[in-house]
Amino acid sequence: MAGVEAVVHLVMANDLAPTHIFERSCWTLHVKTVRGVLEATEAAGINRLVYTSTLSLYDTAPQDVTNPISEATPPKMDGTYAVTKYLGEEIVRLYAHDHPVSAVSLRLTGPIGQDRWKEHAEIRKTHPWVFTHMDDVAEAYRLAMTHPTETFEAFHIAPDVSPSRYDITKAKEVLRYRGKFPPSVA
Repeated sequence: MAGVEAVVHLVMANDLAPTHIFERSCWTLHVKTVRGVLEATEAAGINRLVYTSTLSLYDTAPQDVTNPISEATPPKMDGTYAVTKYLGEEIVRLYAHDHPVSAVSLRLTGPIGQDRWKEHAEIRKTHPWVFTHMDDVAEAYRLAMTHPTETFEAFHIAPDVSPSRYDITKAKEVLRYRGKFPPSVA
C-alpha cells in the first residue's frame, strides 16, 4: 500500500431498511468491523484512521443553544444507531492508545448533498445545525487525514452557525475547519 497515508472508515447503516435489518447492520458495520479495519490499517503500515461517528451521540441531551454541546460533553444517547457509533468510536480510541495507529473521529450531523440541501431549506431555517453540506464534510475528512495527533481525538463537524446546538470550536481551532455552506445557502 505504498503512498497510502490514511484509512477512512466511512460507514453508516441505512435507516430505510426494516428495523431488524437496520439494527443488525448497525452492530455489524459500526462495531464488529471496526477492529478488523484497525488491524488491517496497522498491518499495512498505515498510521492514521479517520472514523465516521455522529452527533446523534447527544440525541437525548438538552436542546440548549445557549450552552452548545462540545466534545467534552458526555454522550447522552438513545437508539441502536447512536449507541453502536459510540461503541465503534470507543474501540477506535482504545486501539489508538495501544497501537501505532493514530485516529480521528469525526462526529457528523446530517451529511447531505446539494440536491437534498435545497430540499431541506425550510428545516435549516429553524434548526440550522441539523444538516452539514457534503462539501464541508469532505473538507473535514481532508483535514482529519493530515492533522497531527498522537493517539485519538474527536471533533464535532456541523455548520458554522450561531446559535447552534453543537460547539465546533475545537474543529475550527485545531483542524482549521471552516464550514463554507451556511444553512441560508439554497
